[in-house]
Amino acid sequence: MNEPTISELHARSVRLGNRFASLYHTSNDHHAILEALEDYKEARRAIPEGREWETRFGSYDAYKASQGDYLEK
Repeated sequence: MNEPTISELHARSVRLGNRFASLYHTSNDHHAILEALEDYKEARRAIPEGREWETRFGSYDAYKASQGDYLEK
């Protein structure tokens, strides 16, 4: 089985960021919210770090997703 590409890992982290944001804004299930947050953070950590002065690939998009900026309104 092939390892996922950085783009695939990034897309997964954005999806999980959206999931976290959606649960955060709509759910009263604190366990599910925290689990979604941990899944998002784990997905971000799976993306290799760049050079010392760089952030991980797609960090801004992933951050925006986790804040709910990409959710349908």
